[in-house]
Amino acid sequence: MGKEDCILCLQPITNPVCEGCYEEEVDEFLKSMGFNKNARSVVLDEISKKMPQEGLNEEKCILCGEDYLSVCSYCYFNISMRALRELNFHEDFIEYFSMIFSYEG
Repeated sequence: MGKEDCILCLQPITNPVCEGCYEEEVDEFLKSMGFNKNARSVVLDEISKKMPQEGLNEEKCILCGEDYLSVCSYCYFNISMRALRELNFHEDFIEYFSMIFSYEG
């Protein structure tokens, strides 16, 4: 595993964005879908619990410039979708989430 690889899939991180910035994107998405602060907090906490501890990556996020990278966007959003399923979100909502955060969307 290289220093700039995702700690989950071990592939190079080609979109150098940290978990915190991804979390902000998910929060904005949930807000746009009409979720209140408490509901968003529950979802974000569930996603956060599923994320691995920081890796050995020495590259910082290109958005905030503060946090180090640990997971690729693919793994982050797959974990997010798993959290949504475990929270019993409707599959149509999860598919929409996937479309919004996939490279195809």
